[in-house]
Parts: sequence; C-alpha cells; structure tokens
Amino acid sequence: MKLIKNSPYIRFLNAIDSVDEINPFLDLSVTETALLNFIFKVIQSGKELQVGGIVTQTQLGSQATLHSRVYSLISQGYIELSLNKVDKRKKYIRLTKKAYQYEAFMSECLLKANKQPLN
Repeated sequence: MKLIKNSPYIRFLNAIDSVDEINPFLDLSVTETALLNFIFKVIQSGKELQVGGIVTQTQLGSQATLHSRVYSLISQGYIELSLNKVDKRKKYIRLTKKAYQYEAFMSECLLKANKQPLN
C-alpha cells in the first residue's frame, strides 16, 4: 500500500500538532472531540439536538460514557443546555462561543494545511 507522503490529511494533523503550545483546546479527549464534531454536524444542518439524541450514538461510546462526556463538554464551556418550555425533561444542546472558537481554530489549521503543495 502506497501512502502519499504529504497528503492534505497528514498536513492537517501536522498543522494541529505544530500549534500545540498555543492550542487552547487540548482539554478535549478523543471521545469529546468526536462528540463535539457530531454536535457541530447536526446543528449546522439546521436540526435541534437533544441530549437523548446524543446518547443513542453508540458508535461514539456507551450511553453512560456519552452522558458523562456531554456534561464534561458543558463544564469545559463548549456546549450548554436549554430546557424545553413545555416539557422540562427535554434538554436541547446549544454550542457556545468557545465551541465556535474551536471550529474556527480547526478550520484555520485545515486551510493552512491545504495551502501547502503535495510532495
């Protein structure tokens, strides 16, 4: 199997690594990053997302793991919950300013990686 020595994906990973010293988002675990990416995709598609919609994403982890990771993302300031005014048991996930800063940082790394020529 032949790998492209300097593929855009590898350049992207290197761009992220090269700014680790100033990366304000090192506090995210792999599961939290995957969960945050899932939340971004759902919300950017224009859909509302409830906590119950996350814990069913078994490809990201068990329900207990996902539930704890949701609350970890809340405590770290990436997401917040808003209650349904009619049914207080329903909690909707909202992205915070910090989450959008994370998205902008990752987008910048991707753009930076794309500007480099393939080897």
